[in-house]
Amino acid sequence: MQSKRDQVHAHSFMMGRLSSGLLMADPDAPESPLGRTTRGVVFGVLATVLIGAGAVVYGLLRPGGNDGWRDGEHLVVNRDTGARYLWTGTDGVLHPVRNYASARLIGGSDLPTADVRTPSLRDVPVGAPVGIPGAPDAVPDPGRLDDGTWHLCVTGPGGALPDTSGAVADTGVDKPGATTLVAGAPVDSRAVGADRGVLVRGPDDTEYLVWRGSRLPLDRASDARTALGYGAEQPMPVSAAFLDALAPGPALKPPAVPGRGGKGPDLGGEPTRIGQLFKVSVPGGGSTYHLLREDGLVPLTRLGAALVLGDPATQKEAYQGSSPEARTVGADALREHRAQDAGTASSADLPDAPPVPQSAPRGSALCAQVDGGDGGARIRSVLVPL
Repeated sequence: MQSKRDQVHAHSFMMGRLSSGLLMADPDAPESPLGRTTRGVVFGVLATVLIGAGAVVYGLLRPGGNDGWRDGEHLVVNRDTGARYLWTGTDGVLHPVRNYASARLIGGSDLPTADVRTPSLRDVPVGAPVGIPGAPDAVPDPGRLDDGTWHLCVTGPGGALPDTSGAVADTGVDKPGATTLVAGAPVDSRAVGADRGVLVRGPDDTEYLVWRGSRLPLDRASDARTALGYGAEQPMPVSAAFLDALAPGPALKPPAVPGRGGKGPDLGGEPTRIGQLFKVSVPGGGSTYHLLREDGLVPLTRLGAALVLGDPATQKEAYQGSSPEARTVGADALREHRAQDAGTASSADLPDAPPVPQSAPRGSALCAQVDGGDGGARIRSVLVPL
């Protein structure tokens, strides 16, 4: 009687003959049809083990081989310490980056990240830190951004802004108060009129006229503050952060006049000098101001005329020390002596007339109101009650 072992051997023999007959067309072939496959698997496993062992030995002998981040700009994160570096690929130095927001601002939104171990950074020099102190690590999605109105306000040291009209009321006028940012929250505000401006003084003692959300520096050399009638106004001390929130504008100073004081043409039968100011009366309308240059008469705004007349250099050179004033001439003088390039000598970003000084009463704060939108930020000057 056959045992189970004999039956298993007989079954294996029959299966081998069937496999040889199907795969090799010879049921009595001396070699198994799956022998090559078995040997290939065995040799493949042995080769994999040998390659892996070689990689381990190489890693032990030469650690820190991850240098793919050197190919271009990368945010390199040390996996062992958590330190973050910015690799620009230009100076060969790793720069510690203060936060993720700064890394995105420097490297762009597509900045790749490389996660490496300490040995990979062992021989790389480390430079100075880069980035914005205090900037966030988590950058919000565009859909979570607040597009509401922002207010950057300057207040007095005691929380209320001292009155800045006339003489100094107390020591609060001489010191800048707190600069407060109100983001997104509704604020009851009153806009400073388009024909009004607020006189302020920055930390470096530079004086500005805040007008329509912009800061216009007052030129000291030409005494622009007195020329515009602000001599009795006390400038409000403000911080550099408040000034940075305002749009920078052109300086309030008279236009440059080459050859000022030189002999000019006769106008209205009287001699003139380069740099003098003239007023032309228009029938049925108002008067226009014109500045005499070497190439002829160019129009000026009322603000430009005030700056020219208040400039000490105008009095000294163009009027030979006499009190400067705009002399009235007829339209024929303008027609005969108009400059070929008769565009206005004043900047288009300046007001036409000197703005009326606006004081910030006690209990209110001067604010820069920033309203974002698709067309860009719009900045206004407003007063906010405290």
